[in-house]
Amino acid sequence: MNRLLIDIAAGAALLMIPSVALVGKPVWDTGVINFAICSTMALAYLSTTLLSTIWKSANAGWRLALALAPLPPIYLGLLLLPSPNYSRSLLLVSTAMYVFLQGIRSFPFLKHRIVTVAALVVVTIAFAANPGGGQARSVSSIINASHHNVEISEFDVGSLTGVRSSVSGGGIAFDKVSQEYLLVRPHGEIYRFRFGADDKRLALDDTGLRVPINYELFAADNMGKASADTFRVADVLILGGGADRRILVSHHYWRSDQSCFVVRLSQHATPESTKGESTSASDEGWTTLFESKPCLPIGLSRGATFAGKQIGGNIELAPTGKILFTVGDHQFDGWYRARNLVEEMTSEYGKVISIDPSTGDYEIFTTGHRNPQGLVVTNSGGIWATEHGPQGGDELNQLNAGQNYGYPFHSLGTEYGGVNWPPGNQTDNDSAIEVSPVYAWIPSIGISDLVEINGSDFPRWKGDLLIAALRDKAIWRVRTQEDRVLFAERIPVGRRVRDIVAANGGIVLWTDASTIMRISPLDDLDDGATLFTIRCGGCHDDYEDRIGPTLRGFRSRPVRSSSAYAYSPALRAIGGYWTESRLDDFLRAPNEFAPGTEMAGQGVEDAEERRKIIQYLSRL
Repeated sequence: MNRLLIDIAAGAALLMIPSVALVGKPVWDTGVINFAICSTMALAYLSTTLLSTIWKSANAGWRLALALAPLPPIYLGLLLLPSPNYSRSLLLVSTAMYVFLQGIRSFPFLKHRIVTVAALVVVTIAFAANPGGGQARSVSSIINASHHNVEISEFDVGSLTGVRSSVSGGGIAFDKVSQEYLLVRPHGEIYRFRFGADDKRLALDDTGLRVPINYELFAADNMGKASADTFRVADVLILGGGADRRILVSHHYWRSDQSCFVVRLSQHATPESTKGESTSASDEGWTTLFESKPCLPIGLSRGATFAGKQIGGNIELAPTGKILFTVGDHQFDGWYRARNLVEEMTSEYGKVISIDPSTGDYEIFTTGHRNPQGLVVTNSGGIWATEHGPQGGDELNQLNAGQNYGYPFHSLGTEYGGVNWPPGNQTDNDSAIEVSPVYAWIPSIGISDLVEINGSDFPRWKGDLLIAALRDKAIWRVRTQEDRVLFAERIPVGRRVRDIVAANGGIVLWTDASTIMRISPLDDLDDGATLFTIRCGGCHDDYEDRIGPTLRGFRSRPVRSSSAYAYSPALRAIGGYWTESRLDDFLRAPNEFAPGTEMAGQGVEDAEERRKIIQYLSRL
């Protein structure tokens, strides 16, 4: 009886611990597939335990083989899912815990099973007694961008939500009243998040709200016909305040009875008095502010069967109080699909739409767009949009009401695999008012959203545009002057950036890796960066070997550690690792530290200058 109780307790721990440890909530609140993973692991443990008790084999190896037999079918079942949408971390932790429990049960020499299982139960209770969502710690890096040193802190949201979807999309918005952010995931789950005082922690809570995007119905109706990976949420905006506060979300919607899809702008009334409360509602309380027409079919053609990645979907509030909403063409451009909806003024595809949020009345603001994923209204009232071209030719446009931006007849990109853009050869578009882009990226950077930098946190970037990129895994700082671009600076971040928000003293990014990144200024390193450039920059670089080796990440690095650099015999004779103290000695008097070194110059005599240089290098 004691053994049976221990096995039941172990099965319960296997069911509960992975979810509460990784996500901070019970397993039944982590989604259907995640719940199925954990419950299947627990049932597999109990069933194999029962079988091994009945079998009573004396061979520990056979007992362990029986115990591990359920794992291959579980993994095979996940591989066969048409569009897997589950937490990889949850799966791996559940598997590791399953193997551990089976191991201590299968081998007699692994003692103290009661103590081990009891400890697991205690951990479960401790996690369960800590409600309020999950927290993630940051992984940080330093970037030496022009005019500002910045720190990039990255938080793994996928491990907190229990979902790391293969679908890219979703968006973030800043709530000026609560000083929190909203995150809407690609399939419509809505979360609140906020940063800790030191920006090293992120706390995330499930609001309980779900966008009425009927992804499951689309996937079921089109299984084997079209990929559902780009049927998604595109953007989110918080509108108004007080009792009139609303959340606006753009997304696809599938009309099963007509076998076609539309782009919707859905809204949910969320007054400030209830904005901090969770609710169990899913589709309840949502109304449709705008829906595109006509309803589009899926089907084989030159392009994708379903070109949902060209949704556009960006939402922005104009100074007039109207909503500006971008709608992509979904490849109905006269080339990929025979029908050119971009040029049809009775259709909203390939357009920017101006919508009255109080009545839902709307009109076409601009036309001639392919996939406008970014939109911002600047403090001066200017309207800028980013747009994906075909292969190459990503655009930055300045929008003015009533203008036609030329697509599909004009593009700086080319057909994929080709050398020109075929519709550009047509001559029957004399009525189109072509507006050339202010700036274009060739090759394409996979352009996405953009913001304007304001406030006092980045004073030397004030008024610049920050443009996010997917393929390029970077953000671009663009300085404009009236209708032209003065320069564009690439700032690498190492992730596909889907959405970008500038608010509350920092720049926040939502990435396709299910992570949130926060970019903060590091002006306290400015003096050190300047001194490094003056004293050391002639030979050393932050990132790569030049005349001298790079000093990036010097702490705890062996002396002469760069394999690409030919060190002097003096430094080769010195062993050990670099520390701040050793680097200080080297900077003060190189020939005293390493007699015969080839480092030019007399060193840095001023101790405060050396401290600032070392502080700067230690943060890189």
